[in-house]
Amino acid sequence: MLNGVYGLRALRAKVRGFQAEGVSIQKKISAATGLYKASLWDMKRALGGEQRYYLLAYGLLRGLKYQQIESNARRLPDPKRLLDVVLEHDRYRSIVQGDRTKVVVWTLDDIKSLLKKENEGV
Repeated sequence: MLNGVYGLRALRAKVRGFQAEGVSIQKKISAATGLYKASLWDMKRALGGEQRYYLLAYGLLRGLKYQQIESNARRLPDPKRLLDVVLEHDRYRSIVQGDRTKVVVWTLDDIKSLLKKENEGV
């Protein structure tokens, strides 16, 4: 488990790795035919689904709102899966209370509140 800047760097590296793998699979798809082409598409979709959680975690840990990251998403991501990715890279978050800063561990409720749409309220 990494924290802070190192956690964000590792997360960014993973996102870039997903991107490179997606490009590699896309090149294979272009040259493939039949069932092999279909299986490559399935692999690319699975990769994209996994990459989504890493991109969301990266954005949320950088302080972006969910709506800024995915403004047109058809369905919300699984909060438990997103929490697992967040905890893998940055276990703690800071809460400013007046003139003090409190450090706490991310919880499922924290992730759920971040995923709520702005017009739904918190």
